[in-house]
Formats: sequence, structure tokens, C-alpha cells
Amino acid sequence: MLGLLLVGGCVASPHPTPPPIGYPFGGAGHVPADEQALLASAEDRLVADCMAGRGLAYLSRLVVIGPVPNNPYGLLTVTDARAVGYGIADVAARRKDHDPNADSVNRMPPSERDRWYQALLGTDRNRLDIVLDDGGVFTYRSDACTYQAHVQVVGSSWDRTYMQVNADSTALVRTVQGDPGVGAAQSRWSECMRDRGHPAVQLTDARATAVGLPAPQEREIATTDAECQQVAGLGPAIARAASAVQAAAAAPVQERALQLRELRAAAVIKARAVLSRGSG
Repeated sequence: MLGLLLVGGCVASPHPTPPPIGYPFGGAGHVPADEQALLASAEDRLVADCMAGRGLAYLSRLVVIGPVPNNPYGLLTVTDARAVGYGIADVAARRKDHDPNADSVNRMPPSERDRWYQALLGTDRNRLDIVLDDGGVFTYRSDACTYQAHVQVVGSSWDRTYMQVNADSTALVRTVQGDPGVGAAQSRWSECMRDRGHPAVQLTDARATAVGLPAPQEREIATTDAECQQVAGLGPAIARAASAVQAAAAAPVQERALQLRELRAAAVIKARAVLSRGSG
């Protein structure tokens, strides 16, 4: 599950349908919930194999990730907003899921517990860094069963490519947010929100007010947000600006996005094979 913590459809192609408006580079860096679950489940199965190879017990499980609205610009569909709001309450509920290994690990003597975690998460003497073009650093431990399982599923070039594409996407999003047409649409959205009893200037303001609220209230705010986005024409404004910015992106940026799409397609095929073999 390591790669999915960085940011993680049982289908051979990453996107059988176009991604929602707002995902840069055709959604190359956006891993949908069903695909995250598939990759994470396969990695967890391989973690169990790795731990067993070291004489340690590890209970794997199929990872379930519900559909949670997630968009780099804060765009929402009314359907998603009515169903799960911003996904805040849903994510909080999933964090309470019981770890099937927790009870047995907690009963271990301290030295055995340390050995178990070192096998799972690796040791500092095997710590390596991936340095990105923007100066960002990703640290991993090559002897960790989590990392070794992760590489088996997604390949050794996934992490650098994934993180670089996400850095490229973040830069693109910032440029689009500064587009005058997008700014005008956001002003219309803000006026709509104010008229409906939810004052907000930035898209993130509406989401922030929903944090910690009961799920029904979160869904109500999110639905108003989504409806005002439609009224303001925010989605089309972002799509127009993003199309122009993306078309002007440098060739290496475009090539990285294409590479990540290919890596994802291969990882999905690998993950399906791992889970099929494990259940046979």
C-alpha cells in the first residue's frame, strides 16, 4: 500500500471512461477509488508473502475504498455531493477500521514486536531518498516488506514518475486558478453560496466549514456547493483554461504523464494477477 499512501476497477486500462473535469493530463495522476483498492489489496497480499518468508505472521485483507469526491480544483458533481458530501465523514469512518494484525502484534514481547515492525517497515540502514526536480524528497527503506510488495505491483519507476506527475499537475492547477475566466466564475459561485446561506470566497472555504459536522450537514453544504458551481459555470471555465495551459506544457511534462498512464495500466494487470493467484 506504500504507493497509495503517497497520495492508490479491476480493469486493464486506467480510465475506461474520461476522468471528471479538472484532472490534469487526462487524469494520469488521479487514481480512482476502485483502482486504489485493487492495487492496495494486491500489495497487502504480497506483504503477507514477504513477512512469511521472514518467518513472521501477517494477515492480509482486501482493501475497500469507497467513492470519495476528490478534485484538484474542488469541483463536485451534485450526485457525489448528495451521496457522500465532501467525503470527510466517510474517510474518518474508514480510519477506524480494525487492523487484523493489531491484537497479535500488541501481545508480542517488545523484542519480537520490534522485529515484526522492522520487517514490515524496514530499517534506517536501508533508507534511500528519491529527489524530485522541484527539490521534494521521498524517503523509503528498501528492506521493508511494504516497499518490496509495492515495487512488485507497480514497478521500480512508479514512485518518481507518480510524484513528478503530481508536482507537474499542482503547477498546472495553480496556473489555471489564476486565469481571469476562472476567477470570474469563482466570484459568481461565491455570490451564489452567500445567497444560499453559506458565505464562502474560495472553494476551500465551503469544505472547511463542513469539517467535523455530522454527515447529513456535510452533504447539505456540499450539495449547495455543487449546485452553485453549476450555476456559476465553474467547471466549464476551468476546463477551458486547463485545456489551454496543458496544451502549452513542455514535452517532458507530457511524456511523464503518458509514462504514468502506462505504468498504471501495467500495475492494474499485475494486481489482478496477484489477487487471482492468491485466491486460487
